[in-house]
Amino acid sequence: MGETSLNRRDLLIAVGAGLAMGTGMPLTGASAQEGATRVALVTGCSSGFGRLTALALARAGFVTLATMRDTLGANAEEAEALQTLAAQDNLSLEVLDLDVRRNESVAQAVATAQTAGPLTVLVNNAGYILAGSIELHPEEDVRAQFETNLVGYHRLIRAVLPAMRARGQGLIVQVSSGLGRIVFPTQGWYVATKFAIEGMSEALAYELAPFGVDVSIVQPTQYPTQFLANGRRYFDDLVDRIDDERRSAYAPQIDMTRFGLQDSDGPDPADVAHAVRDLALMPDGTRPLRRIVSPEPEGLQQINNGLSAAQDAVFDGTPFADWRASVTD
Repeated sequence: MGETSLNRRDLLIAVGAGLAMGTGMPLTGASAQEGATRVALVTGCSSGFGRLTALALARAGFVTLATMRDTLGANAEEAEALQTLAAQDNLSLEVLDLDVRRNESVAQAVATAQTAGPLTVLVNNAGYILAGSIELHPEEDVRAQFETNLVGYHRLIRAVLPAMRARGQGLIVQVSSGLGRIVFPTQGWYVATKFAIEGMSEALAYELAPFGVDVSIVQPTQYPTQFLANGRRYFDDLVDRIDDERRSAYAPQIDMTRFGLQDSDGPDPADVAHAVRDLALMPDGTRPLRRIVSPEPEGLQQINNGLSAAQDAVFDGTPFADWRASVTD
């Protein structure tokens, strides 16, 4: 690659000289962070992956801000239990109220996190599943799904990036899903948000490479968490609201949706938390763009490999080839 390459891995070699791409912009590499306070902010910590990830990062030595909405109301019990566990285990973990749908809430939580030290890691995890056939959902439900699952990620990203770019170091972990690559009927709107996260996150990884900020996409497959129970609740509410004609026409698919939302035994959801923790502990510039978390990753890996090869072919011979190479192996 030439001198104008955007390969962040190469740029980080120049940390000792304090230069990036000949612009005089200082980068802070992993070696310069040793012994420094490491601060992580995790969204969606009332249960499931978010709660486990916050605990895993705190146990790995991060000052961790575990966020969830409505800590004094609907999630008061969950917030208190997590804070109590952190105190019992002597963890540097604080529960914060954060509604990813509200700009002012995001700004306040990020400002609080930054008082603990430079925000090193953002884990975008908050989200829910809006199950059911596409036609059954009114527009306001669809907007709410995207507002939380996709736009909420964007709000957090915009809030943390100025400081990460100025410091030349940081990690953004985007919790996606196997359903960001594989389409299941009766889960189309949730799938749409995860496909969007995949595309947005990969573009973001390219764009942040020159600034020394890593982006990693975590792709879990199905794990037994509160996620499906919440999905059943939202779906039951939807079925109660739809008109009789649609309820009758879609009756078989309504049954299939309920079947797909059943709880089942599965792998330990802590696998996802450990994957995020391991990404956070990796040296800057060495993290993979995507990390599958699944006991059977082969099918999803085949899709990832195929799409990656197709993109390589499209970019070959263009200025974007080196840009893509900056974040892929």
